[in-house]
Amino acid sequence: MHSRILRGIYASEGWFMKLIESNNNNFVTKDASKAHLFYLPFSSRVLQAPSETRKHFTKSIRALCNSDVVFGKDTSLPETFVRDPKKPLSNIGGKSATQRPTLAFFAGKPVHGYLRPILLSYRGNDKDPDLKIFGKLSRTKGKKNYLQFMKTSKHCICAKGVELGVVRALFVAEKDIPNLKKILMSVSERRYRQMQMRVKRVQKHFLWHAKAEKYDMFHMILHSVWFNRVFQIYV
Repeated sequence: MHSRILRGIYASEGWFMKLIESNNNNFVTKDASKAHLFYLPFSSRVLQAPSETRKHFTKSIRALCNSDVVFGKDTSLPETFVRDPKKPLSNIGGKSATQRPTLAFFAGKPVHGYLRPILLSYRGNDKDPDLKIFGKLSRTKGKKNYLQFMKTSKHCICAKGVELGVVRALFVAEKDIPNLKKILMSVSERRYRQMQMRVKRVQKHFLWHAKAEKYDMFHMILHSVWFNRVFQIYV
């Protein structure tokens, strides 16, 4: 089950495997008596059932690119979409606040949870120039793709689905979906820029590099593993 998947939404586990093995001098020892932990590279993406690792490795710290974790014991490998394994930082970053003409953008198939069909029913394609809400985006040459819409939109709608692996900064109650535009318009320019800058500050902790850099995701995951190990010793 040792499979380095370095592309796509579950690339984090592959990149962690790659970097832990390529940083032998800093983190890996061949002397078992000096080891603080033993690393078993299981791919939850290949297993397709992270609960299996919970069953057989109840005393282990699981590092999963999945929301199925035990808080205070396991550690998370955040989901980050890597498009090019040779250039993991390609397509990072968007336009400045003044160069985002679209108020909000959403695109996705209506099969992922019950909320997406509700959202799509309130706003059809191209009915409102401020809200770009679509079903599955076509890949027709010449049309804006998903990434371009995200980079030119002030808000990207993250409709609740069947999984828990999504973090949101601005919450809108389901009952308020009909007033979505009014709610987003009420966010002042000053508050919007504050939220954007806060995301920018923590961005470095969620990036993969071809060679690990200080405070990047690789080091933050190692810190989480270390912290959870210390937590288990003293509890």
